[in-house]
Amino acid sequence: MKWTEAFKVVSPMVASVGGASAIILIMSSWLGKVWAQRILARERAELHRLAKQHEISFSQLHVERAHVIKGLYQERTEMWEKAREAFKKDINSLKERLEEEFRSLLGVEH
Repeated sequence: MKWTEAFKVVSPMVASVGGASAIILIMSSWLGKVWAQRILARERAELHRLAKQHEISFSQLHVERAHVIKGLYQERTEMWEKAREAFKKDINSLKERLEEEFRSLLGVEH
């Protein structure tokens, strides 16, 4: 067998193996891209779902915070009113005592 005959036999085998390798490489690359896109789409959907879940929970927290602030404001207003009434009574009582003392000093009876 001469080198030319051997080359004629070996070259088609190498070409077929190389061609099959090229086809396998191209197909695996395509399949990898398809899988990557599916995984990316799944991850995006999961992130979107988590974002919506957090958005809902934070909006509920804002509503709860508004209710707490409203309650605190009402309590503060009630305490202010009670304090004002107490001071008003104390001032009126003090005023009456001072008037009585002043009358007694002047010798004026009520």
